[in-house]
Amino acid sequence: MSMEATPTQDSQSEQQSETDVESVEDLAAQVEVLQEENRRLRTAYRDARRTEYRRAALGVGLLGIVAGLGGVLFPASQATLFAFAGIGLFTSVLTYYLTPERFVSASVGERTYTALATFGQTLVSELGLQDTRLYVPTESTTDEAMADVRLFIPEHTNYTLPTADELQSLFVVTEDERARGVAVPSTGATLFYEFAHTMTDSVADTPSNLADQVTEAIVEGFELADSAVAELDAETNQVTIGIQGSAFGDVGRFDHPIASFLATGFAIGLGTPVQLKTVNSDDDQFDYLLIYSWESETDTE
Repeated sequence: MSMEATPTQDSQSEQQSETDVESVEDLAAQVEVLQEENRRLRTAYRDARRTEYRRAALGVGLLGIVAGLGGVLFPASQATLFAFAGIGLFTSVLTYYLTPERFVSASVGERTYTALATFGQTLVSELGLQDTRLYVPTESTTDEAMADVRLFIPEHTNYTLPTADELQSLFVVTEDERARGVAVPSTGATLFYEFAHTMTDSVADTPSNLADQVTEAIVEGFELADSAVAELDAETNQVTIGIQGSAFGDVGRFDHPIASFLATGFAIGLGTPVQLKTVNSDDDQFDYLLIYSWESETDTE
């Protein structure tokens, strides 16, 4: 005997359908509200950061004006006060007009880098390359706004470094099979270019001073990590740098901005190829350990 839907059942089905539609509409409305709130918060954050810069500019400018008035009222200290006034007013104008108009969150940068990391790791896997990472200083590059360093990944375990000209190609195919592999521009090359051109002092050429410079730049300059601490082993030509709080996630990924910047810095400063190894830290103080090593002049003779 066939069963027919009763009017009560039809009514319940219609009510259920209406309830489902209302639930979907409610969820869509909530999503729209959250998206709008997210946009509002981003705008408020940008405005707050911009206001901080401009308040700082105003404060420094007021100090400059006060110093200038002091120079008028106290002729004995006029030279010093006028100097302070000039510095204060110049700094105020500079701070005001250099206020960033756009702030990019760390999550956006990390997601952008993830695409490069995925591509690089796929390239290494597909070509059967080694885990060795060598940052090699070269003599020229096609982009003037980049440091002259290439990341070379050899095909063979018992490798030989290609020449600077050979490293300009993505696929390094030489007559010597041991020098074959892949060479890509270092991710840290553009960062290091900016770092080198904003320094008041020259880039150090000793491992100890160089380690201090680049780790400070990672934390204070680019704000890529919460902390970066270097430990030098001069006997083995090796620097171990502990990283805590990476803004771009896992430092062990392909040509990570932090690891790449540090490697580029050592390669440029020391003028020699630098090998990078990344290990997870067992110490609660750090998330990752980056180990940079290079050959001394006596080793290469």
